[in-house]
Order: sequence, then structure tokens, then C-alpha cells
Amino acid sequence: MLDAAGNPVTGAVGTGCLVRTSNGGVPVEMYTVVLYGDASGEGSINAQDLLLIKRHILAITPLAGAWLIAANVNRDDGVNALDILLEKRDILGITPILQSS
Repeated sequence: MLDAAGNPVTGAVGTGCLVRTSNGGVPVEMYTVVLYGDASGEGSINAQDLLLIKRHILAITPLAGAWLIAANVNRDDGVNALDILLEKRDILGITPILQSS
């Protein structure tokens, strides 16, 4: 497991981390981790992610790549106020964000 910069992960696995598969020690494929709701990539869903999603919607700091996918909590056509609501409900422990479809 590698972080987004390609360094070995020593803590939580979050959005942007890389999973490398191998066959007999030979690298085969690389996958990017997406944890829905984890727009910061730190491996948990918290107020920092909520702030990043708000800043994206307001076009202050646009998200891209895996982090943009993670911010689209309900997996619809884009990141919007509904994603903020779902993020808040997860943080408050009301309704968890499902990671599988």
C-alpha cells in the first residue's frame, strides 16, 4: 500500500492511496483507493472533509481525481449540497456513508 506520493503507508489508508498488485514479485496493476466522504485522503470522514467539499462547491478550492470522486458521496452527477448533507449525517452518526454500491 502506497500513499498518493508513492511512499509506503504507515497509518490509515484513505482516498488517493495506491494499491499495487503483483504476480511473483512482478508488479501487475495499480489501483487508487476511494473512500467515499474522505475528500482529504486521511482515511477517515470528519469536519475537514466537509470543509473541502464546501470549498469545492463554492469554487474556492476545486477537488480533482480520486478526491473529487470521494466528495461525490451519493455517486450522482456531481458534488452538491446533498453530498454535504450526507457527509454531516455520517459525521453525526445518523446515517453512515456506504462504501459499496
